[in-house]
Amino acid sequence: FGIYHEGQVNIPAVCPFHVDDSGRRKTPFYVYVGAASEKKSPGASFCHRCDEGWSLPSLLTKLGSPRGVIDQVQAYLKDLRGSAKPRKGTNGLVTSFRYTLPEALLGIWDFTPRRMLEWGFTQETIDHFDVGFDRMNKRITFPIRDHHGLFVGVSGRATRPWQTARYRVYKEELTEIHRNYEMRKGLALWGLDKFYVTRMQATKPQPPIVMNEGFKAAMWVWQCGVPHVCASMGSALTNAQIRLLTCCTSELIMFWDNDLVGRRALLKTGRRLREHGLIVRPANYETSEPISPDDLSPERVLRAVAKSLTFRQWSKLYGNV
Repeated sequence: FGIYHEGQVNIPAVCPFHVDDSGRRKTPFYVYVGAASEKKSPGASFCHRCDEGWSLPSLLTKLGSPRGVIDQVQAYLKDLRGSAKPRKGTNGLVTSFRYTLPEALLGIWDFTPRRMLEWGFTQETIDHFDVGFDRMNKRITFPIRDHHGLFVGVSGRATRPWQTARYRVYKEELTEIHRNYEMRKGLALWGLDKFYVTRMQATKPQPPIVMNEGFKAAMWVWQCGVPHVCASMGSALTNAQIRLLTCCTSELIMFWDNDLVGRRALLKTGRRLREHGLIVRPANYETSEPISPDDLSPERVLRAVAKSLTFRQWSKLYGNV
């Protein structure tokens, strides 16, 4: 790909369909990345050597992409064209993060949180999710990334009894990096960047995504052997987060807390996800104890996922919460 400049709407790229006499690919190929309009959608491309153009779905079809991915892209582009001028406050993926943070910033908190080790997390898991410790504010730091892996925010978990907010998204701490910095966590699903591209490019069926409410639960489920795990960072989902899910899966296992609050949230959010076409399967705790995923042994975590219930089955058990 060529160098992208802010404000540029056509990115030069390599044409995948022809090579020159020396066997190297030619580059008179451009991909449109501007705003959606009635005449053009993001991803539209044209090759001056082939003298041919493609919409993003037709290009993916010619490249042999999975039918499920193409259908999701078509649905997404249809929504974009239907809202070519996004309304203020829209939660669709038209909105993106205004600021990203430098990766070097993580070096400030590059300390292993001993509390995580005491809870049973391995160093491998801590490193996989770039979890650190903020010595000044006495908080465990969880970097927040968008689905492309861009570093967009930090959330700190309290480790002292006198700290009022258990989890706090950093803002004032980052204003020296960007004076007008803001972090809209409703635009991201924590951990999704670890497997988003893999699923989008997959040519064979992928396992369901497992979604937890918080960082700690998601890390524990991953450590127990479930590969595709993300966290909603709260009990409610925004339209943007639902759109991210529908782009990379058709089936979702909701592994939320097994207490009364968690069940009520799962029932409400699960119904909403089903309205967007997702197959929702609540994890099967096999108990009515008010516990969380990270209270379970690895064997029980894997069993809860493998024996997940249909939403109808789960509703019959807990629909009166």
